[in-house]
Amino acid sequence: MNEDRYFNLINLIVNRRKNVDLNVYRKNYLLRRIRIRMFKTGCEDISEYYTLLLKKDEEIQKLIDTIGVNVSRFYRDKNVFNAFFNKVLPYLKTKSSFIKGWSAGCAGGEEAYTLAIMLFDFSIKNFKIIGTDFDKEVIESAQKGIFESRSFEEFPLRLKIKYIEKTEEDKFKIKDFIRAHTNFILHNLLSSPPAEDFDVILCRNVLIYMEKDAQKKVFENLTSALVKGGILVLGKVEMIYPEFENFYEPIDLKEKIFRKIL
Repeated sequence: MNEDRYFNLINLIVNRRKNVDLNVYRKNYLLRRIRIRMFKTGCEDISEYYTLLLKKDEEIQKLIDTIGVNVSRFYRDKNVFNAFFNKVLPYLKTKSSFIKGWSAGCAGGEEAYTLAIMLFDFSIKNFKIIGTDFDKEVIESAQKGIFESRSFEEFPLRLKIKYIEKTEEDKFKIKDFIRAHTNFILHNLLSSPPAEDFDVILCRNVLIYMEKDAQKKVFENLTSALVKGGILVLGKVEMIYPEFENFYEPIDLKEKIFRKIL
């Protein structure tokens, strides 16, 4: 069995049918995700799994979902959001202009809604948050704003009381006045940014799965989309791409919060 050959064929079929380029991700990461789907579908080798992808378009989408790791929670990594509350929200409140935020790689929308709720709760009412992802099903789900209770396990109780409501057993919905401040769109981070005047961009735990060239392209897009003085928040183990270090200063280096200075 030529694993590399079938690995490349899987990349090709996903790109052709779903317009998703898997080559931007690290190979070892992709192989682990492919093997997860092989196990769940009962395929014993990668050639058998490739044949399954040829026959079942829905399996291609399931593979994309697995690669995207669409797992998130409200207030995920609470230390990040605590630092954001103390060091970023007071700064944003001093701005008289309309605030625009971008949750890049938003998964189910939890991060985008968390940001919207924090702004609103800090008496910043003139804002719009955009959440983007390359997974169509995820975007459609995020737009509905309905989540299971486990998504809110780290969310402060006082925010739960004010901003979510129960819809059915173990299902909760973001209240409409918060959803009015959010929008979710299909977008690939390697494409041109959805706008170029964001005051805040959260791009957390996305870059670590990408190859170096893809990371550089994403940083170019993020930097061009952020206004001077804008805030960029990265994941715990991510850092500013070396070629862009002069564009940013740290607000909280431990929590990976930076301000654009050029």
